[in-house]
Amino acid sequence: MLEKIKSNNNYILYGASILVARGAEFLILLYAAKVVNKEVYGELEFYKKIIETVSFVYAFGFPTLLMTYTRGKDNKTYFFFISTLFIVLLGILSAVFLIPFNWGFLIIPFVFNAIFIQDGTLPVFILINSNSNKASFYKTISSILFYLVIALLFYFGIFEQSFVYVNYILFPFGVIYLFILFKNSNIKLRMLKQYWNLFKKLLLNSLTLVFSRFSNVLFVYSDILIISLFSSKAFNDIADYSFPLNVANAVLIVPMTIIQVEIENIKKSEAKSLLAEKKIFKFCILALLGITVVYFVLIFTFFEKFNNTILLFLVIVVAKFFQSLTVLYGTKIIIYKKYYKNLIINISTLTLNIVLSIILFLFIGIIGVAIASLLSLYVRFIILKKSTKKLTQNHV
Repeated sequence: MLEKIKSNNNYILYGASILVARGAEFLILLYAAKVVNKEVYGELEFYKKIIETVSFVYAFGFPTLLMTYTRGKDNKTYFFFISTLFIVLLGILSAVFLIPFNWGFLIIPFVFNAIFIQDGTLPVFILINSNSNKASFYKTISSILFYLVIALLFYFGIFEQSFVYVNYILFPFGVIYLFILFKNSNIKLRMLKQYWNLFKKLLLNSLTLVFSRFSNVLFVYSDILIISLFSSKAFNDIADYSFPLNVANAVLIVPMTIIQVEIENIKKSEAKSLLAEKKIFKFCILALLGITVVYFVLIFTFFEKFNNTILLFLVIVVAKFFQSLTVLYGTKIIIYKKYYKNLIINISTLTLNIVLSIILFLFIGIIGVAIASLLSLYVRFIILKKSTKKLTQNHV
């Protein structure tokens, strides 16, 4: 038994760090859902989703390139350094477009999330440059700090824009951390110029990844955006949709943990990739069942105001199951450097999702949006699975 635990130590530690991050987020959102009305909760979710969506554009596909493209230690360090500077520059330039529309206050949250939070460049850099244990430590500490500040904001009665203010509070600490990190990395100007030339050549691939990743993220959050545009009681409907969505998202912890711990092995070995695929399927089934039980307990005890979302949750959680199975296939397409193929798949299924969501929402309301997501995610799962199988056969 002890040997089995030791052999899975990386999974346990990295999975625990993701669980801490998602768990803290889950508890914070549960608390907010409990103590505020649906309008306020819906506005909180709206700002949270906007920040998470746009920060992927600021990240410019660099986290994916860092994870799948970089090999040597210098390659990883210089690529991360230049990526960070690029994100900051993008934030400065975007002020020209955001400030006139009174969205300038979101620039710091966009930049902070693109660099420091879960899927930003820094967590990925720590993962590939050090090991999953150090990445686990970073994820755990940063998540605790992030949601501790959110909790303090809640204490002072700040709910709607709490996911905006937290970035301003933590941003100075992030800058200090980066300064120390780069100082210890001993960046040399001559090497920086060489890697800048390589970086420029990769910008086209990065741009492709931006659109691909953005369409991927927008696929997840387009539901909320469509509800906000077409609903006559937007924040109330966003609350009803976001609550089961936040619970169902826990299924995604499984593929995130397995893939990020095994990424180097997946790059090198098809056998390891197949093993990861089997693990993802098995543990996603268990996660789906467990999360469903938890949801029923929640809505029949502490969150009775959401007991009208049972059918909505069941549709969403099945959709998240197919999304979880898709993560590995999407990662492998990037490993094979099929950026345009990945982009075409993501944009086409995103378009399908948006069209279906609008049509079904107009006829049957928010349950139609959930059904549209389920159908679109299933279609993407089938396409990515077949595409990955062909690529694998061609590389054997």
